[in-house]
Amino acid sequence: MSGIIKVSYLGHSCVLVESQKGTKILMDPFDKSLGYNTTPVECNIITVSHEHFDHCNVRMGLGMPKVFKGVNSGGWVGIDTTYMGIRIYNVSVYHDEEMGKLRGKNSIFILEFHDSTIPVRVAHLGDLGHRLKPEDLTRMGKIDILFVPIGGYFTIDYKSALDIVMNISPRIVIPIHYRTKVTHSWEIDGPEKFLSNFSEVRYIKDWSYDFQEVDLQNDKVVFLMDYRP
Repeated sequence: MSGIIKVSYLGHSCVLVESQKGTKILMDPFDKSLGYNTTPVECNIITVSHEHFDHCNVRMGLGMPKVFKGVNSGGWVGIDTTYMGIRIYNVSVYHDEEMGKLRGKNSIFILEFHDSTIPVRVAHLGDLGHRLKPEDLTRMGKIDILFVPIGGYFTIDYKSALDIVMNISPRIVIPIHYRTKVTHSWEIDGPEKFLSNFSEVRYIKDWSYDFQEVDLQNDKVVFLMDYRP
């Protein structure tokens, strides 16, 4: 890897984040019923925002990774720890606008990297189903790279996603959980409505991208990535 941090988009809400020193974190892996490529990948850490089939297939991770689950059968799991030099913590939220009555609980995971040339903070919103409260934003803190669901129906829609982006003001915005050829039958939107609200959108014709230090000097630039074939 030649950059500060590498992001690989495996599809849906699943991303593989690699630090400058090579630590790999797999976030929200899906199972084969979704239709995306589920070929396992080497990783050191797995984060699971909630226990739905399209976010919790930890078998996708090879190498005996440490698994952090933000929600279990007993409810939210509070996490704030440092593992392999990376601070990992979560913020407890809901999968819907009715405090979990429809789809349950969800957990936002934040990764704080200090093993790169410059510190980088990454947030994955999982299947967030509502706009964030001021106290949620405070707990999250400053975010450089934001993975945000935009498809609606099962998660926030593009309008709520836009509101969250404006409140968080990340350097880089990476949309997730939207309709593609794989999920064409799902009742969710594609990325077009969300993207139309941004003056700078970069279309990455690959499923992996090495972010450079100059990329982290941006302000709310959207990177739309291809998913793993």
